[in-house]
Amino acid sequence: MRTDAAASGREAIDRLRLLDYDLVLMDRWMPGLDGVAATAAIRRREGAPRRTVVVAMSSEVSREEHDCLMECGTDDVLLKPVHGKALEAVLRKWLPQAVERKLARG
Repeated sequence: MRTDAAASGREAIDRLRLLDYDLVLMDRWMPGLDGVAATAAIRRREGAPRRTVVVAMSSEVSREEHDCLMECGTDDVLLKPVHGKALEAVLRKWLPQAVERKLARG
């Protein structure tokens, strides 16, 4: 597994223009462009056959926050602080689907 880090939502979008990631862990609160705006921009840019899995990381657990994250195109939410078992569960849930989509696209 390869990982990269981005310091802002804008940088995350730029990286996704250059590389095909299977999954993005998107912090909800980042300087400049936050995770909601960055995820919405990623969704607008992607075509129908491609859908990068985006998992938001947020310390807020309210229903309103969860709905906001889902409406922008987030696939799942991890609560911060992120614990190993929760991260492992999200990776096991979403990575096989991402790989299947990638194989189907050829």
